[in-house]
Amino acid sequence: MLVEDFFKTTAQFEERKTFLSKGKPRPQRDKYSHMGIPSDPVYAVYANKKGGKNIERVIGNESEKGDYEMDEDTIAKRKEAVKHTLECPYCGQKMKKWAVPQTPFTTWENEYMYVCFNDACPYFVRGWDTMNKQGNRGFSYRCMFDPIREKCHPIPVPTVNALKEGIVEQIDYIKETCKRLDRQIG
Repeated sequence: MLVEDFFKTTAQFEERKTFLSKGKPRPQRDKYSHMGIPSDPVYAVYANKKGGKNIERVIGNESEKGDYEMDEDTIAKRKEAVKHTLECPYCGQKMKKWAVPQTPFTTWENEYMYVCFNDACPYFVRGWDTMNKQGNRGFSYRCMFDPIREKCHPIPVPTVNALKEGIVEQIDYIKETCKRLDRQIG
């Protein structure tokens, strides 16, 4: 935001453009790839100088969609199949049962939803850039399936680890560990 302000206040540049690459998986050869930590974010702000040569700069690579590029019909069919498969329509990985937090602000009538927690899911990875373009800096979204309405929806997340504490398998494991510790303590 600071760099954007510099461009704006100098008034010597054409329209500013931004680029954000955040939440992408680390390459396999990276020494931290086994830890599930996403790659470092890249933030860029760029603009052409007024009256200067209009140099077209290409930042990013649209071919990043790679193997995950699908047409709208394929995604629609996969979304329809989620109620039977509980697989993410964007990456094909099994969605995890997620406990809906019970707060005064919760409007869902469900006790649980199913959420894709694959950090390499193209829906989640591209979400950082999409949300940034919409003015929601620092957020992405994950694919969430509502079993009552039988529909997929995005659920916004501010970090890679957001919502993971609500994964039902983890909650059950924590409860069992606490019970075991209580029995040991006496």
